[in-house]
Amino acid sequence: MENNKVNEKATDIEYTLFLINHIKNPCADNLRKVYIKMAKDALPTFQNLDAKKLLEDTILKYSQEI
Repeated sequence: MENNKVNEKATDIEYTLFLINHIKNPCADNLRKVYIKMAKDALPTFQNLDAKKLLEDTILKYSQEI
C-alpha cells in the first residue's frame, strides 16, 4: 500500500505531521475517516513517544467530530 512506502521513509514525527495535516484539513469530509484509520494503524509502529502522543490526541479530537 502506498502509505506504507511513505511511512518507511519518514520519521515518526514526519509521518505524524503528514497525517495530522490531512486529518485536520481533508480534501473531502469523507476522507477524514480514512486518515484517522491510517493514523490508528500507524500508532503501534511508532517509537517516538512525542509523535505517538500528538497523533493520539489528534485522533481523539477529530474522531469525536465524525
